[in-house]
Amino acid sequence: MSTYRLTVNGTKYYLTPDDDVTAVKTALLTAVSSGGGFIDLVNTARVKVALLITANSTVQIEEFDNIDDIDELWQQPPASTMFNFDDWEITIADS
Repeated sequence: MSTYRLTVNGTKYYLTPDDDVTAVKTALLTAVSSGGGFIDLVNTARVKVALLITANSTVQIEEFDNIDDIDELWQQPPASTMFNFDDWEITIADS
């Protein structure tokens, strides 16, 4: 089973095994052909992503047959969802 990495303007997104790569390619082409548009996908961290694709977008799709060939596979959730307030101490400085 292949794993696919979609890179849009330098940002990497890993497609889930449920994603139809042909449908993603078609959505990309449709967005460009219509002058720009959003494509929606869910990355491997199960985060919904809406990508604005225009004629100026740089897009690359890579296929990996061997999972060991991938430098980083699973995407971390956004940092804001991983922030732990218990790790911080608040100090109020005198003015």
